[in-house]
Amino acid sequence: MAIDLRTDELILLRDAAECLPILSVSANTIWRWHRYGRRGIRLETVRVAGRICTTREAVLEFLQLQQQEGA
Repeated sequence: MAIDLRTDELILLRDAAECLPILSVSANTIWRWHRYGRRGIRLETVRVAGRICTTREAVLEFLQLQQQEGA
């Protein structure tokens, strides 16, 4: 699913860790998911005004894909 700049609510990568209260995930982990991915899957991001952003939906989709890949 592509991030739509017109309709999706963007969050900075450093804030993405806060939308996962159940998991203890650092902002560095979120950045690694964006930069390198995990198990061949990368977190979907966009660059806006020089800042890297994602969406809550993209983070949740990334985690769901990790679960499917690990099963």
